[in-house]
Parts: sequence; C-alpha cells; structure tokens
Amino acid sequence: MHAPTDATVFGVAPLGRTVPVVALALVALFVMIRPEASAGLGFAARIAYWSLHVAIGLGGLAVASLVARRSPWSRLPLPLAIILTGILGAAATAPAYWLADRWWPVPAAAEVDDWLDAFAAAGAWQAIVAECLEVAPLFVTSWFVINLPLILVRPRLESPTPPEDAPPDPPARAGGSSAGSKPATERRLPDCLSRLPAALGEDLVALSSDLHYLHVHTTRGHAMILGSLREAAAALEDRGMLVHRAHWVAHAHVRRVQIAGSKAWCLMANGLRVPVSRRKRREARAQYGQGPVAIYSGAKSRRGTP
Repeated sequence: MHAPTDATVFGVAPLGRTVPVVALALVALFVMIRPEASAGLGFAARIAYWSLHVAIGLGGLAVASLVARRSPWSRLPLPLAIILTGILGAAATAPAYWLADRWWPVPAAAEVDDWLDAFAAAGAWQAIVAECLEVAPLFVTSWFVINLPLILVRPRLESPTPPEDAPPDPPARAGGSSAGSKPATERRLPDCLSRLPAALGEDLVALSSDLHYLHVHTTRGHAMILGSLREAAAALEDRGMLVHRAHWVAHAHVRRVQIAGSKAWCLMANGLRVPVSRRKRREARAQYGQGPVAIYSGAKSRRGTP
C-alpha cells in the first residue's frame, strides 16, 4: 500500500512540507553566517530580518506555484513554464522587498556603486524594477531546483497486484456515474492533463495535488505534471469525485471505503490508498457505500447502504 503523495520530491517528502523546512534552514544559515546585508544587527534582530526576507521569498514561490498550475502555463514547454512563472514570482516579491528595505534600511545599500543602484535611486518604480532585476536570477534558479522532480523524475510504469482482501471488480451500476456508457480508456483526457505521458494511457485511477505538482495515477503507472487538481476534477466531470481537497478518485477504480477511527481512505483497484477528509466522508459513503462496493469500519465490514 502507498499514499499518492509518497513520491513527491524524489520519494522523500511532499513539496508542501519541504519548502517551509528549507525556509527555516535558510533563516538559520543567514543568521549564523552574518552576510553583509544584516551586518551590525544583533542575534534577535538578524532572526527577524532574515525571517522577514525569507517569508517574502515564500510569498513569491506561492505566486509562482499558483500561476504554474493554471492551464495556459501548464501547456507550455516545461523549462519555459518554469522560467516565466519564476520571473512572475520574482516580480511579485520586488515591491515587498523594496518596502522591507525602506522600513529596515541596509547600511551598505546607501552607497551607489553600479548602474543598477543609480537607476534605483531615480524613483520608486525604478527602485522596484531594480529590485526585481536583482532577485530574479536567484529566484528563477531556486524555482528550477524546486521543480527538479518534474524535470528529472521519469514516469513510473507498473502492474500492481490488487490486495488479496479487495472485493472483485464491481459491475457497472445502472444509471450510476462509476462506469458510464463507454470504458474510461476510450475517453480522451481533458486539456489540463495533456502533459501526461502517452505510455501511462488514459485510464485514470487517482489524482493528487501538492502545490503546483499534480500526481496522476493510471492503471499503468504514475507521473508528476504541472496542473490544478480542481481544474482537472471539473474537467473530468462524472468520472470521479474529490474525496479530499488534495485528492480525486475515479469511480470505476474504487474498491472500498475504509474507516479506522479518525482516518478514512478509498482503497483503489491498484492497491493505492487515497485519504478521505472528514468533510467528504459522508459524500464518499453515499457514493461508494451501495451495491458491490464495501465500507469497512475497523475490523467489521458490511455491504449495502451505509
């Protein structure tokens, strides 16, 4: 069994949890090495100074992530999409960095020693543009590093064996939304999933999001692409449902809903366990708790209506 987000960042940790940890590490690093920008500040002041600047950087990353998952950007060639969204993230942080520098002036910045400093001294908008030009190279480089899993990790093809205790594949339900009139493999994927490698086919099992990453699980394997989960779920219409703000499941591949204490998940035909949120639990029970799909509560099981 494995969760959809296990392989987010080289199989180590989801991006949503990784970025804040890296941010804290950066604050600690800058506080300890005392770069020129915070020269003369005490220990507590250095913590506050670098926490502010790293927080602004995280805001820029959030903007870049929000833009990157939208369809117009996710359809671009991946390197170009990363560069352009990284530049937008840098542009979003520039006004905040400028305001921070005015509120917390850096002594070394008072010396005009190159053309960019001279340009910044001409006025407010020039200073913001100069700030953007200064941070853009570092920001875009950092954005490339964050997106290395999308660039380097190849699609994983697999032929998983369904768990032994899973019930047999359910027949199509009359009038239900789990099967429809045509097999899932015959339906074309929406444009927002156009980046999915052809080798994985089009028979979707589950989708999971982690910031701008979209994990796509099919009956043939798994891949990461740029994309928005809510956009994909809306485009897929009756083929499945959101069982969590970060997880979508295909009706045709849900084998049971399992509930154990405060946790609940959908067990998929390929052995994948997809978390079900508390808010979505009742809806999932109503959708999958009838007919051939079983709902298990702890060690006891029952079939039929919840």
